[in-house]
Amino acid sequence: MSGEASDPKKLEAQLRELSSLRTSLTETDRLVHELRVHQIELEIQNRALREAQEQLETSRERYIELFDFAPLAYLTLEADGRIFEANLTAARMLGLDRSALVGRRLQTVVGMSEPLAFRAVLRMCVEQKRESRSELTFRTVGQQSYTVDMVLVPVPKEGHSGRVRVALHDVTGRAEAEQNLRFLSQAGARLNRIPLGTTHLLEEIAAAGAFGSVDGCWAELDGEETAAWRTDPLRRKMNGEALQLLRVQIAPSIRESRATHAAVTGRWVDEASVRSVWPVLRSWVTAPLVLERKLSGTVTLFQALPPESEESGRALTEEFARRASMILENAALFRRAEQATLARDELLAILAHDLSNALFSFRLHAQRGLARGGEQAHRALGVVARGSQWLLGLVKTVLDVAGMESGSLRVQRQRGNLSQALESACLLQQMDADERRLRIEHAWPEELSLEFDQERILQVLFNLVNNAVKFTPPGGHITVGASREVGQVRIWVRDSGKGLPPGQLDRVFERGWQADPKAGGKGLGLYISRRIVEAHGGTMWVESTPGRGATFHLVLPAEAATSASKQDEASVSP
Repeated sequence: MSGEASDPKKLEAQLRELSSLRTSLTETDRLVHELRVHQIELEIQNRALREAQEQLETSRERYIELFDFAPLAYLTLEADGRIFEANLTAARMLGLDRSALVGRRLQTVVGMSEPLAFRAVLRMCVEQKRESRSELTFRTVGQQSYTVDMVLVPVPKEGHSGRVRVALHDVTGRAEAEQNLRFLSQAGARLNRIPLGTTHLLEEIAAAGAFGSVDGCWAELDGEETAAWRTDPLRRKMNGEALQLLRVQIAPSIRESRATHAAVTGRWVDEASVRSVWPVLRSWVTAPLVLERKLSGTVTLFQALPPESEESGRALTEEFARRASMILENAALFRRAEQATLARDELLAILAHDLSNALFSFRLHAQRGLARGGEQAHRALGVVARGSQWLLGLVKTVLDVAGMESGSLRVQRQRGNLSQALESACLLQQMDADERRLRIEHAWPEELSLEFDQERILQVLFNLVNNAVKFTPPGGHITVGASREVGQVRIWVRDSGKGLPPGQLDRVFERGWQADPKAGGKGLGLYISRRIVEAHGGTMWVESTPGRGATFHLVLPAEAATSASKQDEASVSP
């Protein structure tokens, strides 16, 4: 019984042990399962981390690639302007390797036109932690000029709060174009303000070109030259020897521009024996000044011209020269118009004076003739007839001058006897000659057949005989002659007056010139006479010996050219 009783106890113990073993096995399986789950999770996390790291490395490589090879210039700067990093484009722009840039202040790497403005915009970006923007102009160690649109953005990463990312967009071409447009706009306004009647036109043009980006302007025209400078230091410096040295430097450019009729770029050439003293005027462009399609001078603009800016510098100077040429042409036209106005006013004044005198004389003689009757009336009518003829000649003179102003003088050739024209010219002056006790000798054949404009040639002969009567002293003599020679007819009028000095022989046919202004007249008779003779294809000149009178000669072709029409038009240069 005792053995059976112990068996249940043993069995119970075994059951408890079996239950305990079962529980242990369950915990182990659970722990093993959990460990396996954790292992799988770790493997998944490790795989994700590896993928993230790979992506990060790829992104970093991509960023470095984009940063280094970006077409824009990028810099990372410290708060004081020191370069932390630079991409390849920035290194090329600044003209140095990246290793030579890192650690140096940007202000010391390039020559900035406004370094204080750069420091201000950098400080504002760092302190206010916001994007800033400004335009910056600088020159590299290689003397290349840039104008950039600069954008500054603060770096957001922790530990780098004082750093700034800078993008430099090259806008040099646009800035040069805008600068040139501003110069031409202001220069054009200055040129347009120049009075056309000024006696200092070349100086005014030079002054109009010396401002803004142009340090000085040199202008030369028809042997006259002048220069203007933008600043007072340059004005003080450019005189005497310094100006002569500059003249020698630009002379080749002026010669080449004149020879090629094109803009020419010039640069200062340092002489071995001459120390360079030109920190500014080391480059220039010379362009021609063209007046009425004829090269008359040049204009030279002194400006900073790096190689990449030569083309725009030439274009700028050519446009300024074109506008200056227009001003010069306008001034020339103004002077012509002014001279024409003065000549017109002078002619009208002379016409009014002579008409007034003639009309007064007519009235006086007519009143005397009517009052006395008989012979006095006949003489008065003779005076009125002669005066009427003179007035007709005066009106015809005015019409002739007007025709010459328009550039042409018409003659109507008809077959006639030149001897009759000679006779008429002498008869018209006979009464005046009688009053002065002058003897008019005739020396021409009875028949001189010729094709000529009878009214015009009579006008010429009347002028010559009238002058001879006017300038021959009382008691003197005048000879009027003509002869036929081979292919031509020669006419001469000789007086016994005081003659003309050699210096006046070439001037007697000038418009408005008078040997003796006190003798009266308009200074137009010989001027018109010569043009009439030239319109017939002939020539006219004067010979004189002081104290022995003067002889006027004119030669007309014996026959008009077969191709000439009865009405010819000859070009006349007043």
